[in-house]
Amino acid sequence: MMMDEADCAADACATNMGIIHLRAGDLVGAYRYFLPLAESGDASAIDSLIDICRRAGDTTRAEQWLARRAAE
Repeated sequence: MMMDEADCAADACATNMGIIHLRAGDLVGAYRYFLPLAESGDASAIDSLIDICRRAGDTTRAEQWLARRAAE
């Protein structure tokens, strides 16, 4: 599937907003921005969700994302 410029810009914007929320300590906000990208298979977003889940102490969800990452 080819991405057009608008898709790429939206993904970059979501990634940037996720990073901003993460740096501000807003794990929930960051998770919300990275989730759609991770669900579409973006490896970097999956890695971010793993980090967020670990920081939040949600090891079960971190393990689920790790398994998904390994399957990609």
